[in-house]
Amino acid sequence: MAKKTRKLTKLEQVCIMAVVAVVLLYVYKTRIYDKTLSSLKTTTSSVASLEAEVLKLKASPPAKEVLGKVRTLQAELRKANDELQAVRVSLASSDEVTRVIADIMVSAESHNLKPRTYGPADPPRKGKHAADKVDEPLKRSYYRVVVLGSFNDATDFIASLSQTGKVVTIEDISISIENERGDLVMSLLLCI
Repeated sequence: MAKKTRKLTKLEQVCIMAVVAVVLLYVYKTRIYDKTLSSLKTTTSSVASLEAEVLKLKASPPAKEVLGKVRTLQAELRKANDELQAVRVSLASSDEVTRVIADIMVSAESHNLKPRTYGPADPPRKGKHAADKVDEPLKRSYYRVVVLGSFNDATDFIASLSQTGKVVTIEDISISIENERGDLVMSLLLCI
C-alpha cells in the first residue's frame, strides 16, 4: 500500500521557508561575511576615490588659474611698490623743500625775472587735492612766488620748473601788467 502524503498547509510552508532563510543567514554571517573585510573594502574604495579627487584638484585648471592670478597680483603689487618708491624719490622731503625753493628763486633770477616775494602759503581751497589726503611721508608744501619780468622770460621760467629734480606743480597762477613797458607780475602758487 502506498502511503498517502498530505499537502502542507500555507502556514507550514511559510514556517519552513523562514527556517531555511534563518539557516542560510546564519551560515552567511558565520562562514562567508566578515565584518572587518567589508570595512576594509569600504575604506579602501574611499581612500582611492579621495586620492583620485586630490589628483584631479591638483591638476584642474581652476587651481592653476588661481595660482596664476595670485602670481600675477604679486607681480603687480611689486610693480606698484616700485612705482610708489619712485614717486617718493621724486617728491621733495621736508628737508629738501628749502633747497628746491632756493633753486626755483635762482632759476627765476637766471631767467631775468625779479623776485618780489616768496614764502610758505596755504593750500588752495577750491576742492580736494590728492596731496591733502596723503600720509606724512608724501605730504607736500605750498609756496607763493611773485616775480616781475617779460612774458617770454616768464614762460621760460615756468618751463624750467621741471628741471628742479623734484616734482613741482603750479596749483594757481595769476598774471597782471605792472607798468607801461608791459612788465608782468606773475604770482604762482607752487606745490613742492
